[in-house]
Amino acid sequence: GGVFEWAKAMADPVRFVDLDKTHADALFAATFGTEGTEKEAVKAWCDQPIRMDPETGVIRQRRAGPCACIAPVQARAETHRRFGTEEDAETALRHALVDALWCAGGREQAALVATRRALHEHEHEMAAAVDLSLEGAVLDASSQWEESFVVARVNTKEDLERAVERAQNCLESPLGALLLLLSALESRGVERAMLDRDDASHPLVTPPFGHASQEVVHLLLCGKAVSNVFNGTITLGETPGEGAGHALVLQGVPSHPEVGLITMLEFLRYCEVGSFLKRPKYPVWVVGSESHYTVLYCEDEKVQDLDRGQALRRWARERFDALDQSGGGGFIPVESLDGLLDKIGVALPAESLQALKASAVVLWTELLGALAAVDPQYASNNSTAVSFELVHVNNILKKDASGSLAPRICRIRVAVPPPWEECMDGEAKAAALLGGSQKEGPLVDCIRTRWHRALCSWTGEEPSIV
Repeated sequence: GGVFEWAKAMADPVRFVDLDKTHADALFAATFGTEGTEKEAVKAWCDQPIRMDPETGVIRQRRAGPCACIAPVQARAETHRRFGTEEDAETALRHALVDALWCAGGREQAALVATRRALHEHEHEMAAAVDLSLEGAVLDASSQWEESFVVARVNTKEDLERAVERAQNCLESPLGALLLLLSALESRGVERAMLDRDDASHPLVTPPFGHASQEVVHLLLCGKAVSNVFNGTITLGETPGEGAGHALVLQGVPSHPEVGLITMLEFLRYCEVGSFLKRPKYPVWVVGSESHYTVLYCEDEKVQDLDRGQALRRWARERFDALDQSGGGGFIPVESLDGLLDKIGVALPAESLQALKASAVVLWTELLGALAAVDPQYASNNSTAVSFELVHVNNILKKDASGSLAPRICRIRVAVPPPWEECMDGEAKAAALLGGSQKEGPLVDCIRTRWHRALCSWTGEEPSIV
């Protein structure tokens, strides 16, 4: 029997082993900082199962804090349910967890942290005893993590799927959100995750309510714990006091993710979300407010293409206007052309480039014509308002009309007018599509950072992003 068990273990590519002291200490420091942190912050993360409600297909969030993990996973699950083959919410959730952790591991490897039940699944009495000891526990010391957790490290997505399936009962326990966060950090590597951040001196989860940073959302959406929402990296000149040659590099989102993000902070002018997050692979976004994350999606994948030409022209014009020293005259010095084209990301043919450089200034109309010759979408002229429907999901439990605690799901009708320069009465056309019943609110402000001047309408209670 011992030989058989040994052979079975050697043949199994998914093996959970003890989380050693070094990894437990590093994970605790990255997540909560020094031990003795406010117990309420840790408690929020020890009381949140990662489990789909079978009726609504929504993860039920019990308290503030873990939304930085819940919203990205809910959003990823929607990509499978709306644009994949998984109509079953539980299967979609399992695939969402695999996607997030595999992405965090650079699509080369991943890790899954679980309770010891995963290691001793054949010893049912021991597993039950371990689970009972953790029920309602607040694990606020790294030594408790070392005693309570195990980890599986895998090198294929198929093995990760097996690990997630085996540890499903752990993820559905009150420790689920904490295990997911630790698994993402282990998949990325704690040291690499800290290097992703602009400032790693603060923990990812902060007291008193256990709110997680934007970097946790990015880790689960993009695979890197970057601090910023712009595209790529920005290098700022020499850092004072460090000598010549030392520059400050701010890391943003490296590429188009499968799920994007829009945020109230852009409406408030604190940041500008880049096109990578605004135009993800699927029309699904995490929505950030000042203190909470929710989910927004469209069931029609074609919504991404409705305003692509407008977005391209707007992106190019904003970069052009930043170099226009005439105060809005519509021209820039010819010396600025090469840098502008680099920012826009378009390579013009040598003949077009030579024609634009024939005079001392470059006119916007001439540049737009050259861009349209390379990509016809720059020339698309649309004077028609477009409409579509979005679905907003707020996972946190709130009292509904019947007085029961439930997540909030709201369908929102959206109408987007054409640009001012193409249609002066565009807003009237868009309002007509909604029957004149447009409404305002914080979510509408967020939607307008993705679809400029959008008008929105819904039935019933206003959708909440807090």
